[in-house]
This record gives sequence, C-alpha cells and structure tokens, in this order.
Amino acid sequence: MSPRACPFCRIYVADPAVLRCETCDVPLVSVRRLGPSPEELLAWEALPLDERPIPLSPRTHGRGPLVLAALVGIVAYLLPWLEVRMPDTWIMHGSDFGRRLHWPHAVLAAWIVVVPTVITRRSLGRLLAARAVLAVLAAVPLVTLAVLHAKPPTHKLLHVETRWLLASWVEAAASVAALAAVVRLGRTHTK
Repeated sequence: MSPRACPFCRIYVADPAVLRCETCDVPLVSVRRLGPSPEELLAWEALPLDERPIPLSPRTHGRGPLVLAALVGIVAYLLPWLEVRMPDTWIMHGSDFGRRLHWPHAVLAAWIVVVPTVITRRSLGRLLAARAVLAVLAAVPLVTLAVLHAKPPTHKLLHVETRWLLASWVEAAASVAALAAVVRLGRTHTK
C-alpha cells in the first residue's frame, strides 16, 4: 500500500488502519495524489521562467525530434554508405571511413553527445543555452558527408567506380532534421 497523507495538513500516516486525518477529519489520500504543497507552488512561481525545471520527457520543448534525429544518425553511421564497384567490389560503412581516415568518427561522436546533452538540460534557460553547441554537433555529419562526396575514393592508375548508398543520404537527412529541430528547440511548450 502506498503511503497516505492528509490533503490539507499534509500529515503522513503510517498506520494502514487509520482512514481519516485526526486533525482535519478528512479521508486520507495517497501521497501520489497530493501534488505540490502551497510552499512549493510559491517557490515555483518565484523562479524566473527560464530557470523553472522542465519535465525529463524528451517530448517537451521540442527535444523529441532532435533525440530521434540523433538516434537515426547513430544507426545510419553503422550502415553501408558507399559501394565501390570497380576495380573490386566492396562496401564501406561509416565506421570504415572512420577507421581509414579517422576524422569521420566525429559523426558518431557528435550524435552520441547530442542525446545526453538534450535530455539532461532540466531548465528552459539551459536548454536554450545549449542550442549553439547542438547546432554545431548536428552540422558535423552534414559537413563530413559533403567532404566525402566532394572527394570520393580515387586511384592514380585504376578507374574507380562508386555509388553512394541509402544510409549516407539518411545520415545527411538526419543532420538536416537535427538542424531544423535545434532551431525550434525550446519554443514548443506543452500545455
């Protein structure tokens, strides 16, 4: 049985046999149904709007689309990005580019940093303060793919034929969606 208390005087009662408050003579209710006390409400209203705690839910204040774009970006990084058809046939994942060139690992690192950065901002002011950093992190995959597309794999003596696969385009779309979500971050309020 959950703890019970008086809804008016807020005295907690541990004895399950007691059904009414001895002071106020009203039925006891579950602690979960009490809500904030008048003192807590006054303290909440005294805080500036940008310092008030916001719910942890990623759906509040436009955090959901950004978290979703980051998770899609993480998955797309692990999928095949490029198919080399000539002189040999092989497929390169985002992680293969990272192993060969090292700097494309920044794509995965950026997405991994975005998720906790968005979720752990517990006030609107802190969420808005993180927008510039989140915009830079969301742009990393797009810039990386732009550089890789501009300079595909080549060889001095052999003709190299390549084709960019769907996951690379999904990665770019996730980056664009994340940038759009960063612009709206903090503006969508739950009612």
